[in-house]
Amino acid sequence: MEPVYFRIIGIGIGKATENAVKSIKEKAPVATEVTLAETCGHITPRPHDRMVILMAEKATEEFIAVARRFHEADVLTLAVVTEVMDSPEKIVNSYTVKPIDEFAETAEILMSIILDSPMVSLDFHDLWSLMAIAPRFYISKAMAGGADRIKKAIEDADKKLGESMSQDTVRFIMILYMNPDSPKPLRMNEIPALTDYIAKFPHTDVAWGVYRAHSLPDDKIEIAIISSGIK
Repeated sequence: MEPVYFRIIGIGIGKATENAVKSIKEKAPVATEVTLAETCGHITPRPHDRMVILMAEKATEEFIAVARRFHEADVLTLAVVTEVMDSPEKIVNSYTVKPIDEFAETAEILMSIILDSPMVSLDFHDLWSLMAIAPRFYISKAMAGGADRIKKAIEDADKKLGESMSQDTVRFIMILYMNPDSPKPLRMNEIPALTDYIAKFPHTDVAWGVYRAHSLPDDKIEIAIISSGIK
């Protein structure tokens, strides 16, 4: 049997968490295991695990116990929760705070870096490097179409991140999603909008990639930004 390298685990009883897990499971690629765990005693790292994304409303004792098992096993341990965590560096590599209705999108963005079909590729090492330097990460995504669509999407994604993007940001990842089957394909003269944004952070380590997203409508593109390492 093919080993599973990446795991997404929803922890706790609740319809919202269950729906998030169901949404992700419907889109999950072969190398990903997506589960909902009402009890956590049996959840342990496996020899082939490389990353786990834990989703929970609250950092309960069970959640902390599971996270610590993966973290101590040197598995990249990420958490998506609804509240700020105490002493997260002892439990996870990094975490983000999101409303439950954004759990699925957050996990999907993180997984897309590793498993989606790229045109300009990022990889697991890029994600590991980003998440290893700070106990908290910030993530947003925005869609735009028409003239200046990349610029509009970047501005919307940046606005959602708020103060988490600043000159003190040490590292961030930017992902451009485009539909290769669109009647209005991405053109080279649109890319400067992306590089102009990156140029605003001259002392920041930036990784970026371009990925195919066949489900995007018409002339739309999407931009995702993941930042961490704020001084």
